Amino acid sequence: MGKGKRARIPNKRYSDIVLSPNRRGFKATFDNTTDLDGGSKSDLLENASSGPSLPKRNRNSFPKENIQDPKYFKPFKFGWRRELVWRSTPSDTRKKGSIYYYTPTGKKVRTFRELSDHLTGKNLTLDNFSFSKELLGIDDPLKELSRESNCDKSDSGSGSESPPPSSKKAKKVVSPKSYDSDTSKSDAKSSTSNRRRAASSILNQTSEQSEPEAETSTRKGGKMSLRKGRAPPAKKSRLAKNEEANEIETSASAVRSSPRKTRTSQRSGNLKVTSITNTNANGPDEKHEAKFMENYMQNISFGYNTLLHVFQYLKVQDLLRAGCVCSMWRDIAGSPMLWRTIRMKNSQVHSFVGLANALKKHGTVHLDLRKMLLPSTGDDIWPEFSKAITGVDTLRKIELCRCPASVVEELTKSNPHLEVINAVTIKCESLNLDSFNALKCVKELRLKSTCGLSIKSIDSLRELKTLKILSLTSVTDLHKLDLSVLAELVNLEWLDLGECTDFPKNFGSDILLKLNRLEKLRLEKGQGSCHTFEILEAVKDMERLEQLELVNFDVKTGFDKAIGLCTNIKKLMIIPTYISQSATTNNMVLSGVLQLHESLSHFVWGVTLELLRVTELFVDQCEDSNKNEKKPGGNGDCIPVLKPVPDISNGRSIQAASNPPQVEILPLPNLQKLLLNSLPTTRVKILKIPFHATWRQTLSDTV
Repeated sequence: MGKGKRARIPNKRYSDIVLSPNRRGFKATFDNTTDLDGGSKSDLLENASSGPSLPKRNRNSFPKENIQDPKYFKPFKFGWRRELVWRSTPSDTRKKGSIYYYTPTGKKVRTFRELSDHLTGKNLTLDNFSFSKELLGIDDPLKELSRESNCDKSDSGSGSESPPPSSKKAKKVVSPKSYDSDTSKSDAKSSTSNRRRAASSILNQTSEQSEPEAETSTRKGGKMSLRKGRAPPAKKSRLAKNEEANEIETSASAVRSSPRKTRTSQRSGNLKVTSITNTNANGPDEKHEAKFMENYMQNISFGYNTLLHVFQYLKVQDLLRAGCVCSMWRDIAGSPMLWRTIRMKNSQVHSFVGLANALKKHGTVHLDLRKMLLPSTGDDIWPEFSKAITGVDTLRKIELCRCPASVVEELTKSNPHLEVINAVTIKCESLNLDSFNALKCVKELRLKSTCGLSIKSIDSLRELKTLKILSLTSVTDLHKLDLSVLAELVNLEWLDLGECTDFPKNFGSDILLKLNRLEKLRLEKGQGSCHTFEILEAVKDMERLEQLELVNFDVKTGFDKAIGLCTNIKKLMIIPTYISQSATTNNMVLSGVLQLHESLSHFVWGVTLELLRVTELFVDQCEDSNKNEKKPGGNGDCIPVLKPVPDISNGRSIQAASNPPQVEILPLPNLQKLLLNSLPTTRVKILKIPFHATWRQTLSDTV
């Protein structure tokens, strides 16, 4: 278009079309455009061309655009957003307004020409958009925003705008900022200008974020409501970041120093704004980083708790090393939660004084020395341990490894506040219990030797009124001691006794029946003249007793009837002695257990490997004598059971043995199946163990 020529718009009327010069020519800005003869704004754009000026018209000569028209609210249903920005320049204190639309993808649109590029569907037309410098009255701040921005002259060249409303009607609104930069392609000169404009806009944006308080304005029903408040919530901040990132990305003049960061500089080049992260275009790393910083304190708390749980699996030496990494790890490594229980498994202590100081400092309650690595010097370390452990007054539970009996005796004197003493690997043959009366708070006491323990008297246990768990196994000549002391421990809930062969006949009636709170009973080595039936007679009358363990007990004729009367027993473990009459023993155990099918919840049957070998030899001899018969047990383990085999499955009753007695070789899988069918509500387990390991089996470990 030549100089002096004007754009011709045939058959169109307009209220305000201004062509403002810029570096590339002229830019059309529309305000309150009205289609009076059926045309559209797109036609107006197509017929408008660049020119130095247009004839001035009287704005009041045409009707004012109705911004409350419902057609202008339609774009918000499809994810569009609208923004009104008020600007003032240093040279001109008058405020000028600009209207921006944001597409559902975050693209910033300034003119109808740009709008036409994004209206590809039939849902929206240019008639649904208005660039009037007024708010449409949308209550949702995420759909329509109004803010005030201080810009220099480089930001005021987007076109002429009408002055802002009076300050009495509306005040400035703090809302997410966006950088005003040109999105179209530019030549070298416009690129330089756009860099300066982006830097200036970013600097102004940074200065405005320091305002501690702002005023908000909303428009409802055509009226403006004013209120004072603080900065917008976090959601608006994230929206502002996305808008800023989108504008920087789409700007042809944006300068990127790396794929993740954008750097802009001021005209002078002395001041630089760095680390402007584009969270929409630079991949998930920036999104994760931004999300982490939004909940910084919460994420730090999660990390702290995670490390706290991980440190629970560290040994003491590794825990101390971790405390040297940084101040945060030092605080976590010193948490009382990690030092409440200290286990020295596979660890060696070179200084018990240092260990005792660490335990006292962190308030350790439970010290476990089992499977601790001992030096080659042997027992030379224990005097140092006995002396150092005296100062750890927070200790309440201790589990000792292989140590002399003197360590246990000194421990009762130096730490009378102990509640649990577990010493089941004492190396000495004798132990003096006279000092145990000082343990006024003890609740659990387990004493056992690896080679047989000799105790002169247990009278000192009479003072332990708080004792709930007592285990005295591998004590030689226990029957020679005054067992009536046990009857005075009325708070006992768990009792383990070994060497029960020569117990007095009145042990059940005079001692066990007086322990009214007893819930678990374990008896070992009830052989020879052991009064098994008298013990079971007392057991059936103990209402609270629910768990019974009989280890290496002789099962004689009549055992099935005696055990069948103990209907109060819910958990039962039996490891019979298999010396002679193994078939009769198995028949009695099986018959007695089946009588408890209504009350028994757990049953463990221990079968020794020695019995399985003898049975296998017996089967091999039978095969040699009659080679035509098939091996009864196949290749599996078998046990002998006196016929008829007890079985109550399918409503069958237990039958008595016939004369002459016959033995059936029963494979263990068949025995397991028989028990499961007859005891449908009982958890059944058959243990195959060597005889020397029978003493270590407990019902708690196997069930």
